[in-house]
Amino acid sequence: MRVDAATGLLAGARFLPSPNQDERPAGAEIELLVVHGISLPPGEFGGPWIDALFTNALDPAAHPYFAAVAHLRVAAHALIRRGGEVVQYVPFHRRAWHAGESAWRGRERCNDFSIGIELEGADDVPYTGEQYAALAALARALFAVYPRLAAERIVGHSEIAPGRKTDPGPAFDWARLRRELAAGVSERSHDRMRVFLTGVTGYIGGAVAAALAGAGHEVLALAHSDRAEAAIRARGWTPARGDLRAPASLAAHAGDADAAVHAAHTGGADAAEVDAAATRAMLAALAGSGKPFVYTSGVWVLGDTGGFVVDEEAATDRPAALSAWRAALEPEVTAAAGRGVRAVVIRPGVVYGRGGGLPGMLARGELPVVGDGRQRWPLVHLDDLADLYLRALEAPAGSLLHGTDGWAAMIELALAGRAGAGAGGALERLDLAAARARLGAFADALALDQRVASDRTRRLTGWSPRAMPVIEELLAGSYRATGGQRGD
Repeated sequence: MRVDAATGLLAGARFLPSPNQDERPAGAEIELLVVHGISLPPGEFGGPWIDALFTNALDPAAHPYFAAVAHLRVAAHALIRRGGEVVQYVPFHRRAWHAGESAWRGRERCNDFSIGIELEGADDVPYTGEQYAALAALARALFAVYPRLAAERIVGHSEIAPGRKTDPGPAFDWARLRRELAAGVSERSHDRMRVFLTGVTGYIGGAVAAALAGAGHEVLALAHSDRAEAAIRARGWTPARGDLRAPASLAAHAGDADAAVHAAHTGGADAAEVDAAATRAMLAALAGSGKPFVYTSGVWVLGDTGGFVVDEEAATDRPAALSAWRAALEPEVTAAAGRGVRAVVIRPGVVYGRGGGLPGMLARGELPVVGDGRQRWPLVHLDDLADLYLRALEAPAGSLLHGTDGWAAMIELALAGRAGAGAGGALERLDLAAARARLGAFADALALDQRVASDRTRRLTGWSPRAMPVIEELLAGSYRATGGQRGD
């Protein structure tokens, strides 16, 4: 399903305009999805009576019950029939008169900031599988357009009007809805997409490209040279000629694709300017399309977490200098949801696996241990991270996702990496001042002590890392007795 951000209408749904609607108050944001249950007459399904009620055309003489309700001026935004058919009565960006006297988290007048979805049913009659599937698909479509909506902001009518309303009733299976929402992401139920990807020759980008192709998507990979183009073709992907320093080329490719994933990083002195220009160009090209855009940030925007565990809602006011521009750019990306882009930010932890990443550099002795080495690094396996990128294509607009799966101290990683690689000799250790002299701002990033959780990301996307834990990987996996291999 897809909701048009401009019209507020669900593509393919039967639209029967209701007069029972008006403009939302100025500044009101849509941030609540209310599930109702309805049957007319009570306990009976089918027939034209719900349509008639919501369009002020219900004949009070058609059934004894109707005399008590025909005068009501009510409408939900949409109705899901028993067979899964969706009927829309009010554009989603407008206020439907569906909730009446209500309150949520201390806020009254829920109509002002909510969307109401009726399910044809009764409190004590099980809802159908088709209805759960349609409700989950509609919710995901709404998440893509209205960034403040999320799975945890779906409530029953009884929750916002306790004592006055009971629907959707005890027959509604909330656990099943949550499973349907997660399944829609994890099973990749969307159509095959043409995904424009930057950074395909890099450590992360290459894994993402392979995962996209493995899920049946066409990979349109940025190629800045003949050599890169040949390498991309050799992998069975489609090269897209352009350059990170030529934003117009990125905008053209992103606009032609069904989705865009930005996983590239120039690494030069102008990295911040190049990345910001590239990101803004692609977001502008996707404005109003409802298409996904996934931006690669990183956990270093969180700075040192001071020994505390932080989540996706943590502040980014003290980022590592090396990532300061990303902390400033992230809000621009998530705000693009308001311009009709299903924009999502991923913050990968320190990536390991396939013999690469910073753990690979430690295993090869290419990176000194900074300080006492007890600083903890949040970690993620490359394969698990690639899976998260796939899930990000279905995540709600404005989502901020953490690609992390636990943490380990730098000294532990160094010792395990060297042991697994069969490397002899003592570890090189540098105090922070000496490390700064050699590595510059990179040293400060390596010295960060961070514990970064991803619980919200997992609930939202169904992501469940399955790869080998980092110490085991270093001792007995892709780093073992090979000296590691480079990840770029």
